[in-house]
Amino acid sequence: MSSVSQEQIVAEFRASRGRVSGPLSDGRVLLLTTVDATSGENVTVPVRFQHASDETA
Repeated sequence: MSSVSQEQIVAEFRASRGRVSGPLSDGRVLLLTTVDATSGENVTVPVRFQHASDETA
C-alpha cells in the first residue's frame, strides 16, 4: 500500500479537474477547507462521500 499525503491528493485533485488516483479513485471526492482551531490557518483535506440516493436497498 502506497503512502500518499493529503497534500498530494489535494494537488492532484486541483490539477486534474477533480479526479484522483489511488484509494480514492473509485468514489466521489470533495475538498473540505476549514480553519485550524490552534493555528488559525486554512486546512484543506480530501473527503470521500456517497450520496444517499447512491445507496442500494
